[in-house]
Amino acid sequence: MRAGVGMTNDDFTAWALHRFPGRVKRDEPMARHTSFGVGGPADLFVSVKDEKQLRELVLACVEAGVPYTAVAGGTNLLVLDRGIRGVVIDMKKGLKDIRVDGDAGDVVTVRAGAGVNLQSLCQYAIDNGLAGMNFALGIPGTVGGAVIMNAGTARGAMGDVLETVTILTSDGRLMKAARDDMVFRYRHFEVRGFSPDAADPFLVTAARLSCRREEPVRLRAEARDILNERMRSHPVGVRSAGCFFKNPAEGESAGRLIDRAGLKGRRVGGAAVSDKHANYIVNTGGATAADILTLMAEVRREVAERFGVRLEPEVKIVGE
Repeated sequence: MRAGVGMTNDDFTAWALHRFPGRVKRDEPMARHTSFGVGGPADLFVSVKDEKQLRELVLACVEAGVPYTAVAGGTNLLVLDRGIRGVVIDMKKGLKDIRVDGDAGDVVTVRAGAGVNLQSLCQYAIDNGLAGMNFALGIPGTVGGAVIMNAGTARGAMGDVLETVTILTSDGRLMKAARDDMVFRYRHFEVRGFSPDAADPFLVTAARLSCRREEPVRLRAEARDILNERMRSHPVGVRSAGCFFKNPAEGESAGRLIDRAGLKGRRVGGAAVSDKHANYIVNTGGATAADILTLMAEVRREVAERFGVRLEPEVKIVGE
């Protein structure tokens, strides 16, 4: 059995169940796979274990005309209430290797698969005396998602340490992109000639990151300070997708503008603007994607009316 042109949805489902036994779920609620805890069902939810399976599944989707969406940690994602049509490719259960891939004395290169938890990568670097990743402490999600978002804080961003990335194109090519091929902007990453937001997207499968040697004891002390500060200033233990809006290119941060607009604590259904950090929308319990979207619209409208600034979502919104 193989996927092919002209397959019905039932045919494709039968092929996927046969090809990826134990790794396929039908009508899987995406609320189980997002940090927001909301989202309707995916037609098919397929967990891949490595690049080979990922490539096979992507090629099969393209050949059969089945749309696909890749997710990993689901931490910067809002899935709408009617869910996602086609195939959701789960990358967080595979592509999880971390290893030193180059050692030039003071500079050490680490290779991490796209499914590696970002905090696991930070801890690996600390344990091995490798500086460069502490900026990412406390940022949720996986390496692949962090690359695509050029995730970062005031201390740095993924674009500061990326040396090469491996991408899978929709026609099945696994390509390595060098530093000169990459374009970084605030919360944006692309490879020249491709775009993850285009109709013909690519998926990140691995990243090589440049670190420098440092005493682990110093890295651990710095990490404690960073995490303590994050605990003081960011909501923890609540369902959210991290910072919801991008910071404007100029002027005050999104969180400061929302705070000044008096929107902390504003609620729609089960969704609320965090009392601790105004750029967090949190699921206080029982929120729907519609609640979050309505609250997002209210925040954007009131900030625009008060300050003339149009906030843009940092969270990726997908589904129906």
